Amino acid sequence: MSAELQDQLIEAIWREKCSKVRRSCSSGADVNVAGSKGMDPADEGSGNGESRHFAVVAGQGADVNRPGDHGCTPLHIAVDISIDGTIQTGGHPGEEPTEIIGMLLMSGASPFAEMLKAKPPRLGLWPTIRQSCRYTSGLAAETQVPATASGGSELPGGPSVS
Repeated sequence: MSAELQDQLIEAIWREKCSKVRRSCSSGADVNVAGSKGMDPADEGSGNGESRHFAVVAGQGADVNRPGDHGCTPLHIAVDISIDGTIQTGGHPGEEPTEIIGMLLMSGASPFAEMLKAKPPRLGLWPTIRQSCRYTSGLAAETQVPATASGGSELPGGPSVS
């Protein structure tokens, strides 16, 4: 795998070109390896706001709990972008988009995964994850993924959230 091929994969995710993402993976690009600028495909896919791009990367076997070269996991990036985007557009707490966060949780991402070289997530993380768990519970019902008896989703390594 060449650095050029890896950079092409990450650029295809950034430019929202799903067919190029699949082609890059078929040509040997690795969804778990960072490009020359330090972003890895799972981070780019979880941070660009488009669930279909994350779905392509996850479908290629991306490790959703692996911290990227910058130290954050895809879940931390998705939550941070969700909160910041809402604030920057004049939104209010509870209005954060949670589709990608829900997809990450459904794919096994843990909010308790350790970050490297980064500050701990801000306290605003938990309300957004709770909201995502409600979304995830709805997906669980649709996709036959078991939710807890209380209707919440069981977070790996953490409490049931409803």
